[in-house]
Amino acid sequence: MPFFTSSLQKFPTPTITADAYAIPFLPSDRWFEEAAEGELAVDVYETGDRFVVQSTIAGVCPGDLTLSLQRDLLTIRGKRAACTPDADAKHLTQECYWGNFSRSILLPEPIDVPRASAVLKQGILTVTLPKLVERTHIDVSEIA
Repeated sequence: MPFFTSSLQKFPTPTITADAYAIPFLPSDRWFEEAAEGELAVDVYETGDRFVVQSTIAGVCPGDLTLSLQRDLLTIRGKRAACTPDADAKHLTQECYWGNFSRSILLPEPIDVPRASAVLKQGILTVTLPKLVERTHIDVSEIA
């Protein structure tokens, strides 16, 4: 099920499983292999009532992105499909990361999950995370 069906959509019901925190174990003779995911570069900033996470995700289709949010932990997962060169092509330089990537961001305050939103526009993912406003007092009314 693709996460983005339009340019702006609310988050689905957040789910994070225990394996989302797991770091893949590789024996010492295999640690150079491409078994681990690439890490996504992000910018995170705060305004008075929200956090905003931005990342350049050029070449990723919205259907290849999954965002999950649980109170103060945002996890972005995706896959960037490799462009297949001609069979006789020889790479002179190969710096772009192709394959699975993910990034988990622990935010300093809880998030109002139902009001969170994400937009993917021109290769830039912008996730807006409104802060959860918890009541600090209870109003007392007099009953006549």
